[in-house]
Amino acid sequence: MKQTIAVILSSNEVWLGAFLLKVQAPQIAKLARPGQYVMVRCGEGSVMPLRRPLSIHRVYQDGSIGLLFSVVGGGTEWLAQQKVGNSIDIFGPL
Repeated sequence: MKQTIAVILSSNEVWLGAFLLKVQAPQIAKLARPGQYVMVRCGEGSVMPLRRPLSIHRVYQDGSIGLLFSVVGGGTEWLAQQKVGNSIDIFGPL
């Protein structure tokens, strides 16, 4: 398991309220297996202190991973609003 700051490479709304986020995380990508997930810190500071578990949708050969999620609350809403080039704190794979 690794904790890393991952750069967002792409963020696409694939259907209403569901997003596919591709992030550069080579340390996690090389360890990831189907069915695993990562814990994502959503928000900054103490506003949302708990990490959100997101399943690894896909592992790309360039060392990035895809995270597919639905917006269901404040944390995932924050994550859906992040732009390409922003960084997020992730921990995994679990």
